[in-house]
Amino acid sequence: MTYTDKGNIQEYLNVDIASSFDSAITEWIQAVELWINRYTGKSFEVGAETTRYFDTCGGKSVFVDTFTGTPSEVSMISSDGNVEATLTEGHTNDYLRYPLNTSEKNEIVLTANSRHGRFGHGSSRLKITATFGYGTVPKDIQLVATKLVAAIVEKGLKGGKLASVSLGDTTSSFQSIDEYAEIMGIGAVLDSYREIAI
Repeated sequence: MTYTDKGNIQEYLNVDIASSFDSAITEWIQAVELWINRYTGKSFEVGAETTRYFDTCGGKSVFVDTFTGTPSEVSMISSDGNVEATLTEGHTNDYLRYPLNTSEKNEIVLTANSRHGRFGHGSSRLKITATFGYGTVPKDIQLVATKLVAAIVEKGLKGGKLASVSLGDTTSSFQSIDEYAEIMGIGAVLDSYREIAI
C-alpha cells in the first residue's frame, strides 16, 4: 500500500502525466513516503502480525505502537521475563483498546473489573501480539504525500529541474522535499502524528 499514486497526483494537478514519467513518479512516491516516515517516526502501512514488548510504569494504562484489530495476545510479563498473566478484552474482563472511536488503537487500559489493578513497573513488562500499523493510510497523510510528489512533478512539467531521489543506486537528497514541505506548511499536519518523549 502506497501513500499516494499517479492518479491522485494527476487529479491534484489537474493534468495528464505522460507514461514516460511512471518510473520516476514511483521513485518520488517512495522518497516522499520515506521522508514522511522519518519525520513522524512511524510508518502508515499495514504490517504483519508481530509481537512487541512495551515498558510499563505501574499505571492502569500503557501507550503502545499503533495497531489495528484485536491483539491475539496481551500479556503482563514478570520481572524475570515470564508471562505473569494473559489478559482478555472487554468491559467485564481485563482491558480495553483505545481510542474507542477509531479503527487504529494505541493504548491498552485496564478495566475496573480487571483481575489486575495495575501494570507492573519496568522494562518490557507488557507483551502484545497484534497487527501493528494502520488499516488504511490516513486521508491527511495521503494528501500530504500527494502534494509533495505533485510539487516535484509540477516543477518538471514547467520546465524546471526535477528533484532526484535516493533509493537503491539512485543518488540524491531530501533537500527539495524539505523545501516543499516548509512552503506548504506540511509540518503542521505531520506534527500531530509525532510522539513526543517526555
